[in-house]
This record gives sequence, C-alpha cells and structure tokens, in this order.
Amino acid sequence: MPQECFAEQHVRKALEQYCGKDGPLTYQVVEAVKGRSNVIITYPQQKQAKGEQPKQERTVAFAGSHFDVVPIANPAEWKHDPYKLTVEGDILYGRGTTDCLGHVALQTELFLQLAIKFFYLSFSHFCFLSSYNNNLHYITNFCNNN
Repeated sequence: MPQECFAEQHVRKALEQYCGKDGPLTYQVVEAVKGRSNVIITYPQQKQAKGEQPKQERTVAFAGSHFDVVPIANPAEWKHDPYKLTVEGDILYGRGTTDCLGHVALQTELFLQLAIKFFYLSFSHFCFLSSYNNNLHYITNFCNNN
C-alpha cells in the first residue's frame, strides 16, 4: 500500500547532498500527524555584496503540494489496476500518477537546480510539501510564522 513517507524519502535522497554544511539548502521534516511527514525546504536569501545597502528580506513560498493521493472509491471502475503502476508507451497508469506528486517532483527539481547552480538571489525561497492535502491549517500557521 502506498505511503507518503516513501515519496518524502525520494525527495530527501535527491536533495541531501546539498543540505547542511554540504550545501545551501535546509531540509526539515515535521510530523503534524504520526507517520505523515511534512517537508520544508529552504534556499536562503544570499548575503549582500560588500558595500551594498542592506536589503529587506523577502521570501517566495511554494505551498500546496502534497505527498498523499486521493482514496479509491471503486477499484473496479478503473481500466488498469490502481494499485499497480502500468506503463503503456509514455503513459503511466496507477494511483497517484497524476495527483500532486508531479508538483512535488517539479519543486524538488527547482530546489535541486538552485543548489547545484548556486544562484545568488536577493530573496529566500521555501517550499512546504504537505503529507496530505487537507493540511491547510498547518500550512497557514507555518507560513504566517516564518
């Protein structure tokens, strides 16, 4: 049975070499509910060059992507087994293939490229990947306090 922690592990593995002392990213896992990890990835505002006027800290936030997928009401209505990945040509069929995991992959790749190329940006970026799509209250509180 699919679990959100498996998707989180893929994100962590893709970014881990660029986190902490080895890179510019921070990666934080916060469990709002036991076994359901929210992930916060941050690419910090770059320090100003010597002699520049201090810049007001600004942040770009990406929130709303989630690791979970919609439950299946009636598997018999599916053309393909929803619990098995089926590949036909360049099309994937299965539970979660078109839910929000595409956004998770895109945001993971964005932060990966920021870290690899080490862009000098005048504002911070952070990404909140939710363990489930009904986590709006937790996301709102986090964004308001950070």
